[in-house]
Amino acid sequence: MVMIQFIPQGPQIPEEVIQALNNDNLVLFCGSGISMNNGLPSFEDLVKKICKNLKNIDIEKTLLKEGMNQKKYDLMLDLIESGQDFSVGRTRLIKEVITILKDFKGEIDIHKSLLELSVLPDNKGHRIVTTNFDRLFFEAGLKSKFSDTAPKLAPPREETWKNLTFLHGVIDRS
Repeated sequence: MVMIQFIPQGPQIPEEVIQALNNDNLVLFCGSGISMNNGLPSFEDLVKKICKNLKNIDIEKTLLKEGMNQKKYDLMLDLIESGQDFSVGRTRLIKEVITILKDFKGEIDIHKSLLELSVLPDNKGHRIVTTNFDRLFFEAGLKSKFSDTAPKLAPPREETWKNLTFLHGVIDRS
């Protein structure tokens, strides 16, 4: 099996994967691991930082502690946003997430490579999905017209799906 490495110290990708991408038979799916090399936190660490920075949140509260133990970080964010014990509200939560995610450093080689790998044969979009909501794909050269963001997502159909899809939304430029 032939393996290809696009970035020094990066993963080796089987030639069959590259061929599937070139034939438009594969969708890349990316999570927080691609941004962690740039100093951004994992989803778990993001939730922990939010709890630490918003000083009125006691992670030892029953539901938060249970959420942390069960690795249900999305549930924890819901509780932080609108929980009975310490609701901080959506605006304050989003502001805190933006503050944390703005603190990236280093090169964005992984994001650039993923954009190159996922480009459609007609060069009019990308076949990639991410759970990230940082803006590093845009920093790497993604054009806004080639992105779809939750909650406004069209049903993915092969003939119309040509955009990088942000499943959880993307933070604003501000």
